[in-house]
Amino acid sequence: MSDWDLLFWIHIIADNNVGKKTFLEKFRTSNSFVNETIKTIGVGFSIKDSEIDGQIIRFNVWTMASMEFWNERARNLSLIESHLRNSHGIIIMYDITNAKSLTRLYEWIPLIKHSIPILLVGNKLDLEENREVTSEQVEKFKRDNKIASSMEISLKTGKNVEEMFLKISSMAINISLKELKEEPNQRNRQKLRKIHETFTRDIDRIIWIHNKNLKSKRNLKKLKRLWRKTPFSKTSFFEEYVANQKKLILRLTGCKNKIINAKDIAEVMKVWEKVKVINEELNFLLNYNK
Repeated sequence: MSDWDLLFWIHIIADNNVGKKTFLEKFRTSNSFVNETIKTIGVGFSIKDSEIDGQIIRFNVWTMASMEFWNERARNLSLIESHLRNSHGIIIMYDITNAKSLTRLYEWIPLIKHSIPILLVGNKLDLEENREVTSEQVEKFKRDNKIASSMEISLKTGKNVEEMFLKISSMAINISLKELKEEPNQRNRQKLRKIHETFTRDIDRIIWIHNKNLKSKRNLKKLKRLWRKTPFSKTSFFEEYVANQKKLILRLTGCKNKIINAKDIAEVMKVWEKVKVINEELNFLLNYNK
C-alpha cells in the first residue's frame, strides 16, 4: 500500500540562480538517480509530502535546467515537451530581484500544453529590499501568456512554500472529473467503461514499447553511454537498473488489472496516476539519448 493518498506530478521551470538548487536541497530524496544530475542530463527530482484534511498528498517534483542549458547542448526541444506532457501542474519561477529571470520565462510557454495549469511564482521574498520585478510586470506577463494565478515565496525562509503546493494541487484537480461524478449513474457507467478501455489500451501500448526498448541492444548501448555520464557509472548499477525497469513493466500489468476492476472514476484515476509515474520512470532515460 502506498504511503500517500493523492499524487501530483509537478514541474518547476526557472532560469539559473532563481532557487532550483535550494529547492532540491530542501526536498532531497535518496532513492532517485537524478538528484545530482540536473547539470548532466537537465533534470532534477525531489519529493514533497503535504497533509491536507487528513490526506497525504505527494508531489513528485521535476526541476528543469534553464533554457540556456538545452540550447548550449543543442537538445531537441521536443524532449522537453515530452517530459512536460504528463504534468499535473507547472510552476514557472522567477527571482523578484532579477527582472530578466521573468522575461526569460517567455521561451518556455510555447513548450507547455495549454491544458496544463501554470502557476507563476516569484522567489526570494526575503530580499524584498532588492526587488526589480514590479506588480505591473507580473500582471503583463500573466496577460500575455493567459496565466490566471501567481504568488511570491521565499525558499530560503520557507514563507508561502506550503501555500504554493496547496495552490498548484488545487489547480491540478481535474474539474471535469468532479462534474463527471455528479452526472446520472448510467452516463457515469458509460464514461467509466470508456475510460477503462482507453487506459488499458494505453497501458498495453506502454508495455509493448518499453519491452521492445529493453530488448534492443542498440537502445541499451545508448543508455549505457548516458549512464557513464552520471555519478552512477558502475556497470553493475546499470544492470540493476535494467532489471528494475523489467520489474516496473510487471507492475504496469498489475495496474492494468486494477483499472479494469475499478468501480468509480476516483479509483481509476488514482491507479492511472501510478501508471504515469511508472511510465515516466521507464521513459525518461530510454528516450533521452535518441
